[in-house]
Amino acid sequence: MILVVLTVLYVAYYLTFLRPAISDSVLNIAVLVYTLVSCVSLSAAAGLSIPSPTKVLFIIGIACLLFSDTLISFHEFLHQSFLYELMMPTYFASQILVTAALLNRKIKADA
Repeated sequence: MILVVLTVLYVAYYLTFLRPAISDSVLNIAVLVYTLVSCVSLSAAAGLSIPSPTKVLFIIGIACLLFSDTLISFHEFLHQSFLYELMMPTYFASQILVTAALLNRKIKADA
């Protein structure tokens, strides 16, 4: 269900805003593929069968990455600075949260 909702929202965003703003056909295909991979990644994170604290950290980390990438698309393709100052903090947060999830999982496995 998460995959369907994310894919519908992000493909609609791509078709409505990004595709018309990108003139290069190869770049257009790359952006669409990256968008779909991002939707699958967040959905896969939500579907993992791992203990709750680790799963929550991982899902939030992947969601931060998706949000950061969305802000990049606003800036690079739509020439909008909407919330762009949050791009780097959410990117760094994604890296920290995914690492924290992996460390949490390792600590739990070793205990």
